[in-house]
Amino acid sequence: MKNKESLTVKMIKRMYGVSGVLDEYRRGEIDKIGNKAFMILYIYMPLSAFLALLFIEKAPREALFGLIGSNLMIYFLITGYIGIKTSKLKLMDIEVEKSNIKKIRYQTIVKCLGVAIYFSVVIHFLNSLISMMMDDGSFLTYLMSWRHINRSLTSGVIFGVLILAISLLRIKKVED
Repeated sequence: MKNKESLTVKMIKRMYGVSGVLDEYRRGEIDKIGNKAFMILYIYMPLSAFLALLFIEKAPREALFGLIGSNLMIYFLITGYIGIKTSKLKLMDIEVEKSNIKKIRYQTIVKCLGVAIYFSVVIHFLNSLISMMMDDGSFLTYLMSWRHINRSLTSGVIFGVLILAISLLRIKKVED
């Protein structure tokens, strides 16, 4: 009988890129990384809200864009920090026996193909929606535009190749 993972464990594994069993060592290292990221956010969030409140009376538009921009910057910095730390600690490695390496690589290629298709479709709909809002045109016109379809397919191919390269580099052979 297979043990079911809790939603929390699934989310932790997904957010930190951990595959396989979430053992005590991995959980401890993830807790350390998460605590450091939390401490940065614990200081940043009230500080950014306070600064936005200071500037909102004089320049509300600039305060909003400054807050959104700084939030995005902090998000990408923390995501990068988490990615670098989990990579250095080898928490993201997928350890595979030599006999199963071809099967796992094939499964990885199929998963990345699905991710690329999903990405292309979502990007196409979002780009069409944004273009429609900006230009006050018909959604269907933008949705069926070959230029938009071509851009979405190109984006999906590039994204799929990058994800495939990263996923294949994470696979490590383990001797039997």
